[in-house]
Amino acid sequence: ITRQRIIMLFEPGEQLNIKRIADQFNLSRTAVVHHIGVLQDAGILKGERVGKEVVMFVDWDLIVTTMDKIKSYIEYFGHQKSA
Repeated sequence: ITRQRIIMLFEPGEQLNIKRIADQFNLSRTAVVHHIGVLQDAGILKGERVGKEVVMFVDWDLIVTTMDKIKSYIEYFGHQKSA
């Protein structure tokens, strides 16, 4: 749920630094950074250095593509089982 909430913090095209993300949670900064790292490893969150800080942004194209694949999978295999 924490990772979903992190993703939902972002408006399309919005960039947030780690402090702004961490401030939204009742977790340690270390825990939030861990969740951000998992999302980065999955390719969902991208980071970019701007001056002294790193700003994060969501790869919405990846999410949409993945959701389309999941929908197609469910539609295909859902119809297979009902036949």
